[in-house]
Amino acid sequence: MENRTMPKRRSHWSLSCLLLLCCALGLAACSFEERAWKRARASGSVEGYQAFLEEYAEGFFSAEAAKKVEELSYDRAKAAGTVEAFLEFLEKHPNGDLAEQARAAHRKADGERAQAVAREFGTQGEVVSSLLSEEVQAEMVLMVGGQVRMSQIIEKYGKPTESQTVKKGETLLANSKAEADVTWHRYGRLRLFVPAESSTGEVVALGMAE
Repeated sequence: MENRTMPKRRSHWSLSCLLLLCCALGLAACSFEERAWKRARASGSVEGYQAFLEEYAEGFFSAEAAKKVEELSYDRAKAAGTVEAFLEFLEKHPNGDLAEQARAAHRKADGERAQAVAREFGTQGEVVSSLLSEEVQAEMVLMVGGQVRMSQIIEKYGKPTESQTVKKGETLLANSKAEADVTWHRYGRLRLFVPAESSTGEVVALGMAE
């Protein structure tokens, strides 16, 4: 009789030990994650929460950690207030809760940057350039005061939001056609026109366009 019951007792004992071991391991894992979470919160930084997510991407606090990364990253972009800072945020959080706010802030920063470029490098007057048709010139509200190179503008104001080369005869602004190959660089609504074959990147005209 004893020989038949002993294996069952041993089996129950083994199962109980296995369950206790699993519980212990689970509690240890939770304890490690909680300590890591406390460290992340204590750091209060993007890097601290990112370090937590690298270790516990599927952890209990992962959703909250990801939210803090986005919020702190947005705060960092707002503090910088630059076009590049908001673009960097949107590249990392294109569908986040703060994405729309970041896009609006980016548009505002881009517009302010365009105004600054126009004030520094433009003067009120008539644009005269063989690159632009008369129709395009009529749309211009600014002209270059002296000479300026794109490298100067980029060094001070950062890279343009967009650049595009337009061939002679193609649409340049609205329905107007280019008189020659020209590359334009966009800062907000501001367009800076440079001869496409230019080796110096000298801006010959500034204009506003939607």
